[in-house]
Amino acid sequence: MARRFTVSLVAPGSAPLPPAVSTSVEIYLYDLWRALPQGVDASLYAKRVVLKRTNRRETQSHLHNVKGKGYLYTVAHDLENLTLRNPHVIQVDNRPKALAYLKGRFPATPLVLGMHSMTFLDATKISHADAVAVLQQAQRIVVNSHFVAKQIIRQHPYARDRVCVIHPGVDINRFHPCINPADIEQRETTRRQYFSGNKHVILYVGRVIERKGVHIAAATLKSLVESGLNAELWIAGTKPMPGTPYARLLRSLTHRMPVRFLGYVDRMELPKIYRAADALICPSQRPEAFGLVNLEAQASGIPVV
Repeated sequence: MARRFTVSLVAPGSAPLPPAVSTSVEIYLYDLWRALPQGVDASLYAKRVVLKRTNRRETQSHLHNVKGKGYLYTVAHDLENLTLRNPHVIQVDNRPKALAYLKGRFPATPLVLGMHSMTFLDATKISHADAVAVLQQAQRIVVNSHFVAKQIIRQHPYARDRVCVIHPGVDINRFHPCINPADIEQRETTRRQYFSGNKHVILYVGRVIERKGVHIAAATLKSLVESGLNAELWIAGTKPMPGTPYARLLRSLTHRMPVRFLGYVDRMELPKIYRAADALICPSQRPEAFGLVNLEAQASGIPVV
């Protein structure tokens, strides 16, 4: 009897999976794991947890809270167990050096490198020689946009035939416009929950860091309010540590302004936040590889600035 096809997805290990506070990489991999066909045995590794689906049975196990090579050692050891021994494919996302380590442990297994940005192929993260070795070891290099594909091919033209663009998607059963009375009622309830209901709600979703330009969103709101627009800003994302220069900057920009810090919003709660807003602002100060929040907002029926 032929062995069932097995796939193992390896997240960076720096953040847990949803619904805990996670990054876009873990969110993407979690949705990918859920979307794989039932005929595929799949495992997904992240900080503190491993999810497995074997012959239609799903399990969740604790993964030791280790970092760096310790995390990869634990992942490799688990991959060698009797349930998912020698998977047919291993996909490593956003950590080229991790792929090199796992290639050493599983030399005969095809490895896929998923890249969501160029951050970990930057010279500050990996030497050119090591990047060449990793990209040559990857059977495929899956990227989330043509922007990232062009960047990789420009720096590593020999990898051209290995690069594949697969755009992330959005679950339109969850992210959708207000299409019925229940949605409209929920929208009004959410607006009352956070601020008054008659203002124009501008929404920001993502990490509250300087590179994402949250200070630009705050300064924009101030300009709009001073010009007479009845608007407010909702910021969905974990706030920076108190006392840091960026936290102080945001505090000064939002002082006595109609700004609501929502904190980290659970993925199951996020669709109703989009539907309660009037527009999404994405003021990133560096090129975005893809920008999943823009797609989620559009699917939810609100414009993106």
